[in-house]
Amino acid sequence: MVRPIRGPAGATAAARGRAAILCIEGELDDISGVGRTRAALDITPNLSADMKQYHMQQGAGHYGVVNGSKWHDSIVPVIERFIRDHDHRLKAKPPIARGRKAAA
Repeated sequence: MVRPIRGPAGATAAARGRAAILCIEGELDDISGVGRTRAALDITPNLSADMKQYHMQQGAGHYGVVNGSKWHDSIVPVIERFIRDHDHRLKAKPPIARGRKAAA
């Protein structure tokens, strides 16, 4: 059974149209099986396709999706890019400058 998200009054309505879903699976997952997280994209028909993303990590098992070199080198960049692409607060602000400012 799918239960509604509970929160402050109007929170669900405010999130409608702004929430995005990223599903990540490991190709070699022997615990949950390939295709289970992707199903979340199919059960959200009111969410536009540009707010849904799927990533299949080649060579990663169940724990490799959240730990180790596959996580660090391949999956973290996917998550960071997804957050940058879908976080409306980040789009309203200029990028954070890295490094030291030159003395005036």
